[in-house]
Amino acid sequence: MRRPDVTVIIPTRERAATFEHCLRTVTDQRHRSLEIIVSDNASTDGTAAIAAANADPRIRYLNTGRRLSMSANWEFALSHATGEWVGFLGDDDGLLPGGVEDMLRIASSTSTRLVRCRPCDYLWPPLAGGADGRLVVPARHRTDVVDGRAALARLAAGEVHYTRLPTLYSGGFVHRDLIDAGRGPDGRFFRSQIPDVYSAVRLAALGEPFAYTTRPYALNGISGMSTGISVFARTQAHDKAKPAKLFAAEDNMPLHPTVPASATGGPPPSIQALVFESYQQVRELEPTLPALDPHDQLAIILRAAALAPDALSEWASRFARANNISAPPRPPLASLQGAWERWEPRLRMDRIIVSDHHRPQVGNVHSAALMAQAVIDRDRPSLAAILLNQARFAATMLQARFGRSEAA
Repeated sequence: MRRPDVTVIIPTRERAATFEHCLRTVTDQRHRSLEIIVSDNASTDGTAAIAAANADPRIRYLNTGRRLSMSANWEFALSHATGEWVGFLGDDDGLLPGGVEDMLRIASSTSTRLVRCRPCDYLWPPLAGGADGRLVVPARHRTDVVDGRAALARLAAGEVHYTRLPTLYSGGFVHRDLIDAGRGPDGRFFRSQIPDVYSAVRLAALGEPFAYTTRPYALNGISGMSTGISVFARTQAHDKAKPAKLFAAEDNMPLHPTVPASATGGPPPSIQALVFESYQQVRELEPTLPALDPHDQLAIILRAAALAPDALSEWASRFARANNISAPPRPPLASLQGAWERWEPRLRMDRIIVSDHHRPQVGNVHSAALMAQAVIDRDRPSLAAILLNQARFAATMLQARFGRSEAA
């Protein structure tokens, strides 16, 4: 039997409400040589019924049979993938119409075996503040071929976000030969608690060039059930903390000895700390990788966490002890760094924001994917049009905020 061109893996657990719309964005793909693996982590909320009700023959429904950790579920799903290209999609994420074909076209035109797009961002309701979601679509499109090791060095220095590297997640697709090249002696690919961050580090460490495009073919969803939102939210209300607590209670693989857990026993609430943890794990497989200085890394971690430095102060002390750092760094200008990180995404002129608090248009990730494609298919907006869009969005958000205050 001919191997499928592409495998899209959707690992899921107890998220039927978002999974249904995510799956629809994948079954909407016109590409026929597509394998869709649903890896159900022993859900009890109707996830299996949603998959069974879909008659698309490209779907392969798998059930782990018992609760696994996130990385174990991803490894389980990966072991069943048969496509030449493989990518993971979160169960609150989506693909744009024609996304699979767009990815294959980019891979062919750049002659690369790693492809990563800058996805659209979609904030699910009610996180967006109403019945409608909030959609952000990149407005300026270009494709570059990037050296993997050079990108990894910039990541380790805190200069780029891990999503700028060739992750296996929500916009990242990898040729299966490179997945095999990234496996450890035991045959496992994922060797860290946070599989998407680990995949970025592991694949970049292979030293292959990868294609990075700002023309999106995927959509990154952010919902109240997102584990990342739960772990990294600055406020830990019960509904936000629940996914993080479940994650911490799972039988996860241990963190690298140089990276202590958070006070709750889970991963440290810092993306840059997770980058360092994954780098340490990968370096055991790739000893030619340059060693990272823990003192310098702690300074980078604290600088990146300048928005909420108190959340890391106790963890930073334990990190210093674990790595024999006698004088933990206190980076200057932390508040300025934090202010920039807070406002820079809102000031960028390379995106179109789609939000309508009066008429729901993007109430789920499937409708958001259709809307995003409609925005992309229009003529490229001018800078004036983008500025006008930003101004309208700011006015809408102010009106919504003051409206809620008056109602209260």
